[in-house]
Amino acid sequence: MNLSGKLLSVFKNHGHHLIFVLSIMSLAALIAWWSVFIHNSIRSQRLHRYSLLESEINLLSLQLGSDPERQPKTGILNEDDRFEVVLESPYEEEYTRSLTPHWPNFYLRLRSHVLEEIERKSASQNFMLLGEASLLIIIILISSVFLYRYIRLERQTLREVTEFWERSAHEIKTPITGIKAFLQNLKSGVYEKDKIEPYVDLALQHVDRQEKLAENILSGFKLKSKDAELRLEEIELTEFLKDYVDKSPLLFSEVDVDFTFDSAQKFFAYADSNALKIILDNIFDNAVKYGPAELRIAVGIESTRKKTSISIQDNGPGFTRGHAENIFKAYKHLEKGLPVKSKGTGMGLFISRRLARIMKGDLVASSEGSGSGAVFRIVLCSGRECEK
Repeated sequence: MNLSGKLLSVFKNHGHHLIFVLSIMSLAALIAWWSVFIHNSIRSQRLHRYSLLESEINLLSLQLGSDPERQPKTGILNEDDRFEVVLESPYEEEYTRSLTPHWPNFYLRLRSHVLEEIERKSASQNFMLLGEASLLIIIILISSVFLYRYIRLERQTLREVTEFWERSAHEIKTPITGIKAFLQNLKSGVYEKDKIEPYVDLALQHVDRQEKLAENILSGFKLKSKDAELRLEEIELTEFLKDYVDKSPLLFSEVDVDFTFDSAQKFFAYADSNALKIILDNIFDNAVKYGPAELRIAVGIESTRKKTSISIQDNGPGFTRGHAENIFKAYKHLEKGLPVKSKGTGMGLFISRRLARIMKGDLVASSEGSGSGAVFRIVLCSGRECEK
């Protein structure tokens, strides 16, 4: 790749960073120029006021001192209360003028509060300038942070969605390829009738995998709506879980499932039966995909007056403690290096947690670390308030 190609590639990957930095620098330069311009305007206005005062006191002193028949009266001038007449000035002041030529012992003096008012107004304007500039800088910084995060999130989302569709395409294609090969061989008479059952089971596994993928994708689209609702009804979990395992022989064909709860006791919870099945599908499917050849799963139930939880513990690879929340994020997978039999879409646990929370419950995971297995806990509501 030549130099221009490398530069184009770098700009394509990091051009938004360059544009962002240049934009911030331009805004900073604009703020600096604006601040200097306003500050110089305030300074010029202040100097202009002083110059105007000097012209006015010179003119007034000349008028009062030029009339030999009218002796000035001491005190504040009636014509302009910013000035006062005094008999003598104990020290030389900048804004004090002798009433020459006829009344040299009288002085016209600017009252002190006038200068204080000019300085106060200038200080107030400078303070406002500082506050406005600071506020503008803060707004730009906050906006820049949000904009930068938005750009990063948008690019990250684009990458994740692209990866999601690549994974989905793989997940869709693989079962179809297996089913197609089975049907072609079946049609051509490759399989003997007494040996066809294992191949039928394999085809059914592919169909089951395809069905779960479709359920996850459809659930993901439905959950994008804030108004997504589920139909909650009271479910007896003991029979529900046993029935679920019994009706999924392909999934649990090589899995040792142990029910650790008392089978004679009845546990109730309010849930949507289809949503709960999707949650169980995703948890058990992950356990099978990531678990060892001799996979063991323990299913337990704990119940209180308001909450009932289903715990699913496996002897799989587990994950580090800091990774517990990441596995519930959309498009995320477990840490690299773990044995994976199927890529998956990265949406299963994200959808499962959303479904659990819509049912006024939750889905949490824990692990003692890599190689220690994992525990998934489905928390469901068991109180009457769940019906509302």
